[in-house]
Parts: sequence; structure tokens; C-alpha cells
Amino acid sequence: MLRFRRFRIAAAVYLVVALVCTQIPLLDYLGYEFSFVVGLISSGISGLLAIGFAREIGPDEAESGNRRARRTVFGALGAAMALLAIPLTVISCNALVVKNCSFVQGLAFFLLLPCFSTPFAFALGVFCAGIFRFARTWYGVIAAVTLCYNAALGYFTPAIFSYNVFYGYFPGFTYDELLEIPPALAWFRLITAVLAALLLAMAIIVRRYAAPGHSAAQKIVILLQELVQPRRVIFTAAAAVGLALVYVFRCDMGLEATTESIRAALGSEYRTEHFIIVYSGRDVSADEIRWIAAEHEFRLFQVMRDLSLTRQRTITSFLYPTEEMKRRLIGAGATDFAKPWSAQIHLTEQSIWHSLRHELVHVVAAPFGVPVLHASLSPGLTEGIAMALSGTWGSRTLHQYAAAMRIYTPAPDISGLMSVRGFFTQSSSISYVLAGSFCRFLIDRFGIRKAMLVYRSGDFEANYGRSLESLLQQWQRFLTRVPVNDGDRDAVDALFRRPPIFRKVCVRAVAARNRDAAKEFAGKRYANAEAMYEATYRETGSFEALGGYLASALRLGQWDLLMHAYDSAMVRDPHPARFLPLYLLVGDAAWELGMPDSAAHLYAALKGAAISADYTNAASIRLHALGDPSMWRQFLAYLASDDPDSAREAILDSATRVMPARSLVDYMMGRMFCRQNRFAESLKRLSTAAFGVADPQLETFRLELEGEDLLRLKRYQEARSAFWISLNWVDTEAAEMDAGDRIERCDWLAEHGLP
Repeated sequence: MLRFRRFRIAAAVYLVVALVCTQIPLLDYLGYEFSFVVGLISSGISGLLAIGFAREIGPDEAESGNRRARRTVFGALGAAMALLAIPLTVISCNALVVKNCSFVQGLAFFLLLPCFSTPFAFALGVFCAGIFRFARTWYGVIAAVTLCYNAALGYFTPAIFSYNVFYGYFPGFTYDELLEIPPALAWFRLITAVLAALLLAMAIIVRRYAAPGHSAAQKIVILLQELVQPRRVIFTAAAAVGLALVYVFRCDMGLEATTESIRAALGSEYRTEHFIIVYSGRDVSADEIRWIAAEHEFRLFQVMRDLSLTRQRTITSFLYPTEEMKRRLIGAGATDFAKPWSAQIHLTEQSIWHSLRHELVHVVAAPFGVPVLHASLSPGLTEGIAMALSGTWGSRTLHQYAAAMRIYTPAPDISGLMSVRGFFTQSSSISYVLAGSFCRFLIDRFGIRKAMLVYRSGDFEANYGRSLESLLQQWQRFLTRVPVNDGDRDAVDALFRRPPIFRKVCVRAVAARNRDAAKEFAGKRYANAEAMYEATYRETGSFEALGGYLASALRLGQWDLLMHAYDSAMVRDPHPARFLPLYLLVGDAAWELGMPDSAAHLYAALKGAAISADYTNAASIRLHALGDPSMWRQFLAYLASDDPDSAREAILDSATRVMPARSLVDYMMGRMFCRQNRFAESLKRLSTAAFGVADPQLETFRLELEGEDLLRLKRYQEARSAFWISLNWVDTEAAEMDAGDRIERCDWLAEHGLP
């Protein structure tokens, strides 16, 4: 077939595309993204090749039952399939330069995407050439219709994934690193193959029974007449019924997801004044959903106040019990998102308390967005406004993080964050925090009204009277006045030195391996988990794999292994603080090995960086326990235990009997009871614990937890007092904002009660 010019051109296009892909991160190895691109390219190339060859079949080739025509067409199809060897060979050879940790899965994606797109596109091209005078135009129209249908699904339904005969499968735009072959893709590609065969069969019928001079309408009539002939009617009916059943059961097969199908899968619904909350009644109790509903109404009240709005249409909030179910139903597992145009938010039950306000900003800000999308065309403004109105992020303000990044990290292209490419090529944490700080600066300096005007237009000059570059310079001068300390530098290393998805090694394969290892860890098969995590870490250097490896080793009592990892990998790294989250594990190992001073050093470094409330709390507890040698035996037994809460409760209870006046034990029991929704028991324990000046950080955590217990017991004014008093012990700007938010929730609940 290479004697034909069109095939030589197609081969050159494939070669150029493959070579370009070798220079683009995430496309430079055999995986989903590369296969998706080749699938799209092959759909266009194969369709055009088919139309060209079908048009060149002369009348003499239509004799003898079209046998020669069929040989020509199928020979061309074989050649079109063979051309796929070019990009496959190029990208396979590139594995000598770019690591590919899952060639088999990448090959599976290649087989399921372009290797099915090519024959379908070819069959459609032959069909169009047989029916229409302007075959290329009609081919393009049909392709555009299918793409528009998928776009409509993404717009009008909750799902962000889609299946298409041309590109195969699209998981949606998310920050999820885990991307595997969905079971529905195999079914869809089987359907694609059937459609291709039907198109070729109909093209052969048209060529056999229609004259070249017939119009498209006449050819279609002839085709329909032939399809219902007695010798074909059973086949035609079976094909029609089969395709109809696929459409009817498309949601059950996982090919689409409508609002109704997701509601049926979750099973329960709770309505408030402004919300329809769709959730799993099997996982959320009747009492808990009322608190979740109250949180929805309270956060909506805050966002509407911040945006100076008084009316809001009903919002549908979908709450998924697990990331796995969320990924299966709508295509995004670890990523929470909103669809402002349809007033929908999608969260997991675990992420409600820290993501709800952010996602509500997207929905409530919809009137200020551009038509159709009801959001800003600038991702920096869309996410920046949501971050700015969501309060703090972590244990510092957005400005404090931005100021520290400005000093301690290579400065990213700040102006580029307002563009799609600039925003998404940075690490998500960097993009969100910097955009949030900049938008917060604009709101504080110029007011919310101008911020929302530029949200719609993206025109800084028209709304602020100065260019984006000038505003960014003002913001950066403002950041120079924000105090920064060594703890901030450590926090920057720990939180913002992770590479974006485009620069991670084998990101898809690593995410899948870590997921599988995490299942082994959760099943207490620690030796298996350790081996899986270790293999992934040694091959890719994944931070998550290292954390899992060390956690598994800790459970297996391999204390020396953790200390070796600290001495050989962490301390010698140019930025050792990026391993701060792992200091907790290494500190526990040092303590078990009888090195309390080393453990205290590690815990103190983690506490001082304040990278999150959970890590600071855990480090503070351990430091407090280290200060009292009489607690070491019970506390180490508690840390080493992987038993259920009931058994861990027994360990703490025995410690209480030995040391009845120990505040730390009461505090830890109170935390456990609060997590179990035993709020009265938790409050009783916490009220007997008191750290005071001996440990101001733990005293703050104790008062906050006490306030949460009182809140759940509907003693709102007492809860308010606990949150207010907590500021006596740790009075940072972020702590003040957090306490103010908690106090505002108490006041709102005291006035409105539970829905």
C-alpha cells in the first residue's frame, strides 16, 4: 500500500505525531494519554483513507458479487491497521529514554483505543463514500455529532467521563493520578467492533444494489429495503434490538451516568431549604445527615454573604461513601468538583468538612461567570476566588504560604497562573495557594464587586484601571511585608516541593501500585504491603510509596530499617524537610529503639513546621508523652497496636488505672470517643484533661475538641466559649480565623438549629 501517496502521507503523519509526543510529559511513554492521542489521529487518517480507496473502486470491480471490491477495501483496512505500528514502535523505543513502569497496561490501552478506533473510522469512511457525494463532509459531520453528544453528556449529566467510538474513553479532567482500564471499556469496544462490521456490511449492500448515479436518499431507501428482505430481516432485527438494549442499559453497563442513575446507586435523599443532598443511607445515619445538612446551609450562608447575594437556586449535593464508588459513577475519585451551570457539587463523605465551602463558591459565583459555563475562563480566577473565600489552607493563611514560597522556592510564572496552561502545569497546591492569595489581596484591597467583574471578563485593565502585571507587582510587594520564619520554610519544603502530575515518574502505574499496596496494608498483610511499596519506591522514587514502605516496616517491627531510611535518604536530601510527614514514623522507630532524644528531635521538627493540624496534634501528643518516662511502656504499646478501637481503648484504660491523673490519657480517650460519635463520654474525658502552659498547643487542641463535643450535644454557647478560649493558648492569624469560623458556626446553629 505504500505505493499510494495517501498512505505515505499517513505514515509520515503518524511518525511526526509520535516523535512530538516523545517530547511532551505524560505523552512520552506508552500509556493512556499517548493511546488517546493516537486514537484521535487514527480516526481522522483512517476515515480519509477509506473514503479515498472506496471512491477509486470502479464499476469493473463491482462484478462477481463485489469480491474484488471487498478484497481492495479489506486490504486497505489491513494497511491502515498496520500503520499503527509506526507510533507504537516509536513510543516503545522511547522507553529506552523515558521510564515506563507498566508497558503491558499501556499496550492494553493502545489495543483498546486506536486499534478499535481505526477499523471503526475506516468502516464509517467506506459507508460515507458509498452513500454520500460529499463523503468527507458527512464523515466530519458524523464525527462532530458524536463529540457534541459526549460534550452534552459532560454538561447535562453529573459524570465527567465519556465513551466515544473515535477516541474510545475519556476519564475527564481531574487531578486523580489513578487511571486504570475501566471494565466498561471492554464492553464498549466490543460494541464498537459490531458497529464497524454493520457499517461495512451496509456499505457492501449499497455498492451491490445501488447505481453510482443514485442520490443519497435513493441509496438509503434501497439499503432499508434490502435490510428488511426475508434473508436479512432476522439479522437486521437482532442488530436493532441489540443496539436498543445497549442504549437502554447504558448506565447499568457503566457507559454513561445520569442524575437518576446516580441517585438510584446512592439510594437516599435529604432536602433542606436550599439543597437536595443525595447520599448513601447505608453509610450515613439519620442523625449524621442532619448535621451534614446543617453544614451545607451554614457554608452557603457564608458564601452568599461574602458575595453579597440574597437569592440562590436549589443546589444538588452528591455525597459518595468512598472514592472508589465516586470514580466508578462519575469518573473522579480523589477530586471533588462542582458544575456551576447545573448547580451540582460532588464530594466524598470524608471531604465534606474541608471541601464543601470551596465547591459552593463555584456554584454561588455562577451568575458572575461567562455564559454557558457560568465560571471564569481563567482557572486562576475560578479557583483563586474559591480559595480566597474559603478561609485558611492548612495551618497558615494563604498570604503566609505565598510569602514563604516567594522566598524559599523557585518563583513560578505568577502571571501564567491566570491561563489554563500556566495553572495546570504547576503543582496543584502551588497553583491553588498562589492564585488564592492573589485573589484575596484583590478582594481586600479593591472589594468583592471588582473581583467578580473581572471574574466574568478577565479584563484587569478595564476593572482595576491597571494591568495584570501591575497588580501582581503590588501583590508581591505586599507579600514582602508578611512575616516568614524557619518553620515556614520547612512547611514549604513539605507541602510544595512535590512535582506536578506531568513531571512524576510513571504516575499512573505508581498510583495503581500504591492503591494495591494500601489494600494489603489495610488488610494487615504488612509483609506484602512492604514488598509492594519497596519495589515501587526503588523503581520510581515515589514519596507515597516511601511512606507506605516505612509504615509497613513500622508495623512489622523493623525499627532499624526506618532509621536507615532516615540516615541514607532523608537527611542527605537537599531539602530534607520535604520528608517531614515521615518523621512521625521514624520518630516512633527511634523511640522503640530506646533513642528518646532522637525521637523528640523528629517530633519537634514536625510540630514546628505545622504542616497540618493532624500532624501537629500527633507530634504534640508524642512529645508530651516523652516528657514522662512512666508513660512510655503504655504509650509505645498503644502506638504499636493495630487492633480495633475497642482494644486500643483497653490499652489507654489500663494506663488510666495506673496513672489516674494523667491528662494525656484522658485527652486521647476523648479523641477516640469523639471519633466514635460518643460525644458525652468524650466531653467527660476532655474536661478532666488540662495541659495549660505546660503544652499550649495540646491545650488548644483539647479546647477545640471539647468545643466540637459541645456543638454536637447542641450546647452551642458553651461550645462558642471553648473555641474562644482556645485562642488564649495559640493565637496565630490562621488560628484566629479558624476559631472565628467555628464560633460563627455555633452562632448560626443557635439561631437556626438543625434542618
